[in-house]
Amino acid sequence: MLIYYVDGVCGSYKTTHALEFAVKAATSFKQPILFVQPTTKLISQSVSDVKAMSNKVIVKRFDSTVCSGSVFSSLHEFMSEWDVETDGGCIAFITHKCLWEMPWFPNRKHWNLIIDEIPDVDFEYHFNLPDTADFALQSVLQADECGQNTVLKLAPRPEARSKVEHWARNPGGDDLIKVVQPLFRELTSQHSQVFVTRASWQRLGWQGHGQVAVHGVRSPSVCDGWRTVRIMGAFFTDSLLHMIWSNMEVEFREDKQIKVQAQRHTEAIGKRVSIHYFSEKTWSKKVRDKIATDDDQLFYIKPIIRDLFGDEPHLVSINNDVDGSSIETDFPNCIIIPAICHGLNDYRHISRIAFLSALNNTPGHFAYADKVLGISSDLLRQARSNQVAYQSIMRTALRDADSTQEVTILVPDIALGNWLTGVFPGSKLFAHETAEKCKTILGDADKARGRPSKASTLTPVERNAKSIEKARRLNACLSG
Repeated sequence: MLIYYVDGVCGSYKTTHALEFAVKAATSFKQPILFVQPTTKLISQSVSDVKAMSNKVIVKRFDSTVCSGSVFSSLHEFMSEWDVETDGGCIAFITHKCLWEMPWFPNRKHWNLIIDEIPDVDFEYHFNLPDTADFALQSVLQADECGQNTVLKLAPRPEARSKVEHWARNPGGDDLIKVVQPLFRELTSQHSQVFVTRASWQRLGWQGHGQVAVHGVRSPSVCDGWRTVRIMGAFFTDSLLHMIWSNMEVEFREDKQIKVQAQRHTEAIGKRVSIHYFSEKTWSKKVRDKIATDDDQLFYIKPIIRDLFGDEPHLVSINNDVDGSSIETDFPNCIIIPAICHGLNDYRHISRIAFLSALNNTPGHFAYADKVLGISSDLLRQARSNQVAYQSIMRTALRDADSTQEVTILVPDIALGNWLTGVFPGSKLFAHETAEKCKTILGDADKARGRPSKASTLTPVERNAKSIEKARRLNACLSG
């Protein structure tokens, strides 16, 4: 399978150039385009941009904001009835979620697929079901051997397939089913492989054990059968999608049609950036909660925010389980943004941001990624949490490459700080001390400053052998 990729940093006009490409393909070459974006807000902006570019192109969107009935049935009907020979070109917009969950895309051999922003291909779920495990999981699911010592492959029991599919849709909005519904959507998707840790499945229901850990991977089959496929994103070759799918018989080739202004940030931009951190330990919810007070999860971090930002407007990225009202009370000029913020382009005038979201996977998922996918914990952390941090940081004035405005960034730990200094060459890294009682948990940030990461000592031959073994192991697991 051949997939073209567009690698460009935030602010390099990837989306704008891709829309221009789509308009030209639809109007001049009569090609239908399915344009996939992460949020409905971004779709709304793109639809407006396309209409401003051309009044000749037919533009449709299929998502919950415009479809009165089922998004899937509306899209299926449109693609089934669209005749390239007589109807020519068009641009249809859908979300990433629709791409993964759509049961079938008719006539896709005539359609060109463009995926804006790199979709997630790796996931995990954790449930505590000490009293309902048999009802919610074991009665409808089975766990089979897959050639791995630590995990089993999870699938619907043949006799319960219709029930699992019903729960995946949950048409009645049942509150109990909502808990396991995301997992059941993956189990009924033709593009997902789902695994459960052997230990948690075997203990489930025994002497009140209800903890179960589920991990999964989405396959490139979602990109199979289209006329052409393009995926766009920053640092594409460092993404999880590229790492995993490269070992699943996918050939990636840099796209020559959609141009970007820059694949990496220049030193001119980096010199505008100062990066600040306060923890030697890698940030996580567990670490965060260890330094929390009963009333305030960020009590000991707020003095650093106040010292850096004062009363100036600034962005704050936090997890959903953090009380945002407490931050807004203490910092009236702060603007809280979600951790996942693609398409949020309203804050280019802001030059300060505190990225405090804890996005690390669990230790069990790191172990799964290493054993099943062959991806180390450092690579997984960089490909996921660091990338999310980068996207949030690029909501600021850094999005304007021509600006000279200096930008101040607060991140939790030195690992993320060091990574960002590589992303923004020429930037400066500063450590901040926290309260004495926090140092036993966070470490001494000042002493930890600038710790270099260990370089790989593998030879090219060893790296190639490791890649071949990783591909063999992954393919054996997915087909097992």
